[in-house]
Amino acid sequence: MNDELQSLNQELEALNAELKTKIEQLDAANSDLQNLLLSSQIPMVFLDEELRIRRFTPAATEVFRLIEGDVGRPILDIAARFDASSLVPDAREVLRTLAPREREVHLDDGRCCYLMRILPYRTLANVISGVVVTLVDVTSLKEAELQRGRLAAIVASAEQAIVGATVGGAITTWNAAAERMFGYSEREALDRPVHVLVAPERADELRAVLERVVHGERVEPIETVGVARGGGRVDVSINLAPIHDAAGNIIGASAMVNDITQRKRAEEALRASEEDFRSIFESAVVGKVQCEPEAGRFVRVNRRFAGMLGHDVAELLGKSFHEVTAPEDLDRVSALYGRLLRGEINDFALETRYVTKDGGRLWASATVTAMRDGGGRVLRTMAVVQDITQRKQVEADLIAAREAAEHANRTKDQFLAVLSHELRTPLTPVVTAASRLLRRDDLPEDARRSVEMIQRNAELEARLIDDLLDLTRVVRGKLELVTQTVAVRAVLEHAMEICADEVDAKSIRLTLDVAPGEHWVSADVARLEQVVWNLLKNAVKFSYPGSQIALRCHEQGGQVVIEVRDEGIGIEPEVLPRIFDAFEQGNAATARHFGGLGLGLAISRAIVQLHGGSITASSAGRGAGATFRVFLPAARPPAAVAPVRASPAGAVAPKRPLRILLVEDHEDTAEMMSELLTLTGHAVRIARSVRAALDLAGAEAFDLLVSDLGLPDGSGTDLLESLRSAGNGIKAIALSGYGMEEDRRKTTRVGFLEHLIKPVSFRDLEAAIQRVLAVP
Repeated sequence: MNDELQSLNQELEALNAELKTKIEQLDAANSDLQNLLLSSQIPMVFLDEELRIRRFTPAATEVFRLIEGDVGRPILDIAARFDASSLVPDAREVLRTLAPREREVHLDDGRCCYLMRILPYRTLANVISGVVVTLVDVTSLKEAELQRGRLAAIVASAEQAIVGATVGGAITTWNAAAERMFGYSEREALDRPVHVLVAPERADELRAVLERVVHGERVEPIETVGVARGGGRVDVSINLAPIHDAAGNIIGASAMVNDITQRKRAEEALRASEEDFRSIFESAVVGKVQCEPEAGRFVRVNRRFAGMLGHDVAELLGKSFHEVTAPEDLDRVSALYGRLLRGEINDFALETRYVTKDGGRLWASATVTAMRDGGGRVLRTMAVVQDITQRKQVEADLIAAREAAEHANRTKDQFLAVLSHELRTPLTPVVTAASRLLRRDDLPEDARRSVEMIQRNAELEARLIDDLLDLTRVVRGKLELVTQTVAVRAVLEHAMEICADEVDAKSIRLTLDVAPGEHWVSADVARLEQVVWNLLKNAVKFSYPGSQIALRCHEQGGQVVIEVRDEGIGIEPEVLPRIFDAFEQGNAATARHFGGLGLGLAISRAIVQLHGGSITASSAGRGAGATFRVFLPAARPPAAVAPVRASPAGAVAPKRPLRILLVEDHEDTAEMMSELLTLTGHAVRIARSVRAALDLAGAEAFDLLVSDLGLPDGSGTDLLESLRSAGNGIKAIALSGYGMEEDRRKTTRVGFLEHLIKPVSFRDLEAAIQRVLAVP
């Protein structure tokens, strides 16, 4: 019994040892399988007969979106990264037929492509217990196939003839472009020697180049003559390159053949064009140069340019334009040249000076352009240069002449201003004395008539001076306007008041007829009044005593029409066309009888035209009177209407005795004006210089300053500026024999409220005083 137990024990131990060995082998096999699955880069999923997940490789986790917890789940529950709708049907088909199935699938990124294979899962006992799903990444293979297809398509559709050949020169590939170029079909061309593509006399050249290429030498494209089927010849460029196998061995050569017939013709045409350009360049009557862009060095210079500077052509080549440009102009030229190179400008033109061989200066007009390649890179700069030295000399002479003329004009202006002042100043005491005498009630009638005659002629003399100055301004285009929107009625009424004395003297009935409503124009008030009273005074001058003058205003077609109609001597038909010409006075008898210079109408026309209007004259002839019409563009009414000018006849401020500081260096004028002002109740102190006026203003209080502009130690504007600087806000009226527009602007700027031109009638002075006092 013991022996039997011992024997059984030994058998058990042996069985146990064998079992242990089997277990160890199984563990080793499991370990190997586990390591195989873990190290595999192929996504694999093992499914049982119910298509539940049994196990999977790590690579499958991303493609199938699996985690460890998915073991035992049906594959239908898994949302793979590819369209897996066919997986289950295919797996069941494999379980049914035991035949493997495969198909391509694409991941949802659109880039990766896999070959999905489904095989039966067999146990060691050859029992089918499920399926194995593997995904093989064929992305690179697909891309290679796609690339190869693209290359094949490129070769087939290329415009260039592409030919492949063995190392021995037998043709192996032949694309459609080669067939079009040489006339052989692919079938006819294959296996023929490649040198048949060129002219026989050039075949050795092609063989030699092919030999160099298949021995690994890099060669430049060759230009030769190709021969097409039928013997036709064509200029071609052949670019040979080696063909390598996977191991890098040269197994043949490829030839890219380009038809360069058109290029050859273009090159020939270009050579001819270059010859023409060279001929034109050299024979040009103006200077021409080409420069290397960066340094500006001359690379081509024609004889004309070299001759301008006194050089031979060879002497200038290699020099830069900096060396021949005058130093005083170099910065300006260099700045423009830099902008040209940077592409900021396409070209530039300028007048500059060059330095000649003998050190002199040559004025030239230069136009510089840039010659660029297709990419915009500057290849050359080119300049066309024309000698303008003579023109510059003429310009310099003209400038000198103009400056001399301008100086003469300035001198003339100054002379006219001084002449005006010197002529007006003596008239002021005459007019003032006449005004003073006429105010006396005890003046005998014959003496009164004489004084009135003196006053009229003095004022006529002043009018003639004004007309001459205005005519000078018209001729020189210096008649300036300061416009504002004005009511025409106010202008007409004021002009009538200015002419009242002349009208009364001839017992003329002057009527005003203004159409209903206000009529507005944009005008310089003083100048428009000048036009109206010019027309009125002319009408009075040429009217018979006791006759009538009608002043009318209405609107017509967007224009304001001012009409002056008289019953005077009329205008002859032959005189009408030139009635507005300067110094025109009709016939000699009329000129002698009525006097004057004949400037009023010429000045009036110039003023009206400056306002954008026109003036006309009409008359039925001698003895039938005359009608003058002024047409001005109508204007919109201003937002706020203010009186254009206070009428001298209407009191704009209460009259009261004033303390007046009268500054006048002309003794007679000062005495006469002082007496008249005193007679009207004012207290007057006279100063004959700026210094004396400042001393009086500092010692006494005055209501009004009446000052001449031209004083021995300064001017009336200097005086008022000094008073203003000292805080004295006295109101001021300027008196002056200077009637230029700039004089008026200057007095207004410093603070004078009125500017009266000598000779000043006492009526005008009184009106001005009242207007000034009315200013707040």
